[in-house]
Formats: sequence, C-alpha cells, structure tokens
Amino acid sequence: MADYIRQTLRGENRTIEGHLAHLTDRLNRDVATGPWRHEQLIIHVIALRGGGGPNQSDDTIPGSPWLYEVANRERAPGGRIVPTAGNQFTFKVVEVREPIWAAGGSGYDRISQADRQQLTLALSRKPRTSQDYQRLLAAVNRRTANISGSGVSPWCQTYFLPPSGVGGESMDHRKPGEPMFSDQRSVPMLLWGIDFTDTAAVLAKRLRLMQDGHFDDDPEFDALHATAYEAIRRGSRPRR
Repeated sequence: MADYIRQTLRGENRTIEGHLAHLTDRLNRDVATGPWRHEQLIIHVIALRGGGGPNQSDDTIPGSPWLYEVANRERAPGGRIVPTAGNQFTFKVVEVREPIWAAGGSGYDRISQADRQQLTLALSRKPRTSQDYQRLLAAVNRRTANISGSGVSPWCQTYFLPPSGVGGESMDHRKPGEPMFSDQRSVPMLLWGIDFTDTAAVLAKRLRLMQDGHFDDDPEFDALHATAYEAIRRGSRPRR
C-alpha cells in the first residue's frame, strides 16, 4: 500500500488536502471496486502547520496540528469500526485543539489498557527531551508487536515536530542485531511531488559499495548509474 500511495501521489506538487483528495478518488476507483474492497483500510496523516505558513520559517509562530483520515471504515456509536456504504473511501479533516494520542492500523485494538493509560498520562506531562516522547511510543509499539496476531513490526521509526512546524528530528528504534529497515525495503520519500524513494535506495547501495572499497570502473558500481537515472525518471511519473 505504501508503494501504491507514493506512486499515486507523485508527479504533481499539491497541498496536503489536494494530495489526500486525489488519493481518495484513486482509492475509490482502484480499491473500492476491486478484490480488496472488503478489507479494512484506514490511512492517517498528521500535519503540523506552523512557522508562519508553507513558505515561511519563523519558529516564534506556534503550529497548529491537524489529523487527516482517508478510510473505507467509520466509527459507529460505542466506538465500533464498521464499513462505509459500498466500501467507499471518505476524507476527513480534524483540527487538534487539545492534546491527544492517536493510533491506527491492525495493531490499534491490541494496545494494552496499561499502555493506553500511559499514553494518556504522557499528554499532561512535559518531557525532559523530545526523545522521551519518541522512546515511549517505540516501547508501546514493541510491546504491541509482541502480542500474537498483532500484525505490528517490533522495529519502528519515530518523528518529532516542534510547535513551530520548522525542523524536527527522528529516531530509529532497533535492538542490537536487528537489520536496518532500509535493508528490507526502502522508506517512502515524496517531496514536492517527486518520488525519491527508489533514488534514495540506489544512492544507499552506492554508498555501501564505496564503504566496501568499490568505486568507478567497478561493474557493480557503474551499473547503478543507469539504475539511478531510471529511478529519477520514474519518480516524476504518476500512476495513471
């Protein structure tokens, strides 16, 4: 699904709402009428609008968090998740006006009550560092992953965005001996409508070859030149 999303959105630089409206239309065309139409699919996007707007970078202006959802399911009274009419995808936007925690995906129902309480408690406590928030999320993720049938990977990557919406940081949460996620599959990367996922993967391979002493005139290293060119060309071509 990650590949489908990035291939669908690439090729045009849109606003967040524009991207998600386009994605909703394509999901209704490709998924809601296809063999996967009865499967639950809920996509969450979190955006922090701050710093004075998309073309500004004033870190004195506080950001405003927004939560977006594209889904073929909806919450019924009592919290149950039920299919939408005709399994059609809808696009919802919510401005977050008070601290909340949110989770999605197949592991949501497997989060323990103790972890839910811990996440709720964290909303009222200011951490010493932003890394404390990220470590808490990673710990909840790993405990949920250890539950049989959760469908959650124990490895995760967390991100922190400051209130200004300018800058930020991320952490890679792996235990010793666990492989890098990028060795298993590329991390999707879309910027200004251009899909850099495959390009970044090729560059990572070239970097590892250089670290192993392979440079120009090495057949394996040189072969990646053509691969990189094709990846760049493909990254600007949207799914039709």
